Amino acid sequence: MFFSMHPELIQRLKAEFIPVAFNVGAPSVLGRPESQTFAGAWFRKLWETTERAPVSVPTEDWSKTYQGWYIAAPDGRAMRLFGGNFSGSLGWHPANLQRSLDAAVAYCSQNPQPRVDVPSTDPDPRDGLFAAPTTSVVLVETRVPGFTARQDPDNSAISIGGPPSKLNTRVQRDVLWIYVDEVRAIVAATRSANEEVRLPGSLTGRLVRYCLTDLLAGRSTFFPGAEDVKLSAFSARLTGKTENRASYVFAGRFSCVRPPLSRLREAPEEVGRTGTVSGEFDIDTDAMRVVRFRAYSAGQAWGGRVEGHLPLIGPRFPLAFALTEANDPLMRAMHPAAYAMVAESYRKGAAEGASVGAPGLDGADHSWSQKEVGPEALRTIAGVTVRGLPWESPLVKVGATEAGRRWLGDELVAKWEAHPASIIQPPATKPSIELLQSANGPVLAGHRVGQGMLYRMSAALRQEDTRRMQQTVEKLAAGIVREASAMPARRRIVLLALRGGPVSVKLPGAYPLYAEEAWRPSLEAGAGAGLKVQVAESLPELTAALRDPATLAILNPYGELLPTPQGKWKETAALLHDYLAKGGAWIEVHGHPFWRTLEPHGGS
Repeated sequence: MFFSMHPELIQRLKAEFIPVAFNVGAPSVLGRPESQTFAGAWFRKLWETTERAPVSVPTEDWSKTYQGWYIAAPDGRAMRLFGGNFSGSLGWHPANLQRSLDAAVAYCSQNPQPRVDVPSTDPDPRDGLFAAPTTSVVLVETRVPGFTARQDPDNSAISIGGPPSKLNTRVQRDVLWIYVDEVRAIVAATRSANEEVRLPGSLTGRLVRYCLTDLLAGRSTFFPGAEDVKLSAFSARLTGKTENRASYVFAGRFSCVRPPLSRLREAPEEVGRTGTVSGEFDIDTDAMRVVRFRAYSAGQAWGGRVEGHLPLIGPRFPLAFALTEANDPLMRAMHPAAYAMVAESYRKGAAEGASVGAPGLDGADHSWSQKEVGPEALRTIAGVTVRGLPWESPLVKVGATEAGRRWLGDELVAKWEAHPASIIQPPATKPSIELLQSANGPVLAGHRVGQGMLYRMSAALRQEDTRRMQQTVEKLAAGIVREASAMPARRRIVLLALRGGPVSVKLPGAYPLYAEEAWRPSLEAGAGAGLKVQVAESLPELTAALRDPATLAILNPYGELLPTPQGKWKETAALLHDYLAKGGAWIEVHGHPFWRTLEPHGGS
C-alpha cells in the first residue's frame, strides 16, 4: 500500500489505536468461509454496520470486497475509512488517512467512555490467525531496487523495462512466524560456542517458500509445492551465551522454481527466485523466544503470476529483503500473507526433497543433491527386493509377532496396533526376523547379510508417527545389543547426521522430521551402559564407521537415501555390504532403502 512506508502513520497507529489486520476478503480462511471464523464474523458485522464514507470510486465497488480501513469506537460505532480494491484512489494517500484518523480521535474525545478494558494478552487465537504468545514474530520488508515496468497497451501483462514504476517506490511488508518448538530445537542442538548447527527445516522451508517472496503489487509468488524448492541451505553458529540469552549468526542460500499458476499470452514458463540470506538473532532461553533478529537477503526473481494479477514479462530483476524482530502489538496482530491460504503447510514449512544443507559459514559448500538409482543398490547391498504397492492403498492394521513383542514390549506394540499405517513398500524377499506385520506384508523386519542384519520399516510414516518410530528405534537398538553379545568388540552405535544433510524426506504421505536431537536420545537409551553413541557428520566419518570393527549399528534417518561420494554409489554399496557381512547392523527408518543417492556438491 502507498502509505506502508510512512513511519508517521505507523507510529500513530501504535500509539493511539489498537491495530488489527485480517485477510477476511479471501474466499476462505483455514478452509472455512470467513463468516465461520471468529474474526471473520466480527469483521463482517463491522462491515455491515459501517457508515459508508464518500469515496472516489463507484459505490458498487464497496460490495465487492471487505478490503479497506475501519475504525471501531469503544461504544461500538463503526467508521469505515477509504478502501476497496482501487489502488489509484486518493483514499490511500497518507494525508487523507491522517485526516480520517483525526476525525476518529475527535469523535472518541467528544463521546468519552467511562472505562475501556484492553486485554494485555495477544488477540484471540481461536482461529490460529494471530501469533500465539509463544510465537516469535519477524517483520519481512521487500523492495525491488532499480525496477522499472510498464503495463501493456492491451492490459494483458506488465513488462519489465520502460519508465520508473510505482513498484519501485514501495516497501512491502509481511511477517514470519517462528514457533516455539523450532526455537527449542535450535537451543537443544547447540552444544558449544562457535559450533555450527542446522536451522530447523520447518523454519527454513517456511522462509524460502512463503516469506522471501515477491509481494509487490500483489504478486505473492508463494511456492506451494515442496518440490518447487531446489536449494535450501542454511546453518547457524553460536557466538555468545549468558544465563538466559544465546546469540547466533546464520547464513543461507536458496533457489525456488515453479510453473506459472495459470498460462496467459507470453506468460513466462516458470516463476522463480534465487538468492542468499545472512544475519544474526538472539534467543531468550528462558522464554524460548527470538528477541532480536537482523538479516538481509538479496537475489533475483523472474516470472510472477498469481490469479487476479497480471504476469511480469521480461528478464530477471533484483529483489531485496530486510528482516527484523517485530514483537509489538501491531505486528503480532497480523498473520503472514500465506497463512490463511496454506495454514497447514506454512506450519510445517519444510523443503522436502530439496537439495538442502549448510551454506558454509566457514566458506565451504556443505549442500547435497539426490540422484535416482532404483532397486539395484538394495539388491547389491543385501540381496533384498521390495514389493511396491499403490500410494493410495488404504491404511491397514499393524500387529506384532511373538519376536516383536519380546523386542518392543507390550506398551509400544499397543501404540502401533492403535494406528493403522500405509504399508506400501513391504519386502518381496522373506525376512530373517519379522517384528511388526500387516495384511500387506512385513512392517518392521530384519534381513540377514552374512553375520549382520539390515533392519527396515516398510510403512510410510507421517509426522505424527515420528515419536513412535523413535521409540521403536530405542527398542530395536536394545535388541541389537542383546543379539550382539557374542561380538563384544562391537561397542559403538553411529547416528548419521550429515552436515547440511536433509531435514525431511520426500515421500508421498510421509513426513518424518529428521533432527539429531530427536533420534540421539532414543539411540542412547536403547544402547545402554557400556556402549557409545557417535554421530557421523561427513562421508569420511561414515566410511570410517563402516570400516571400524567396533561399529555395532548405524542408523540412517534419511529414508531411501544412500550417502555417497559423487558417482561412487557402487563403491559405497560394496563397503556397506562388507560391513554387514562382518556382523554390523544397519537401520532404515522407512521407504525403499537406497533408492536414491545423497551426494555432496563439489565432491567434498
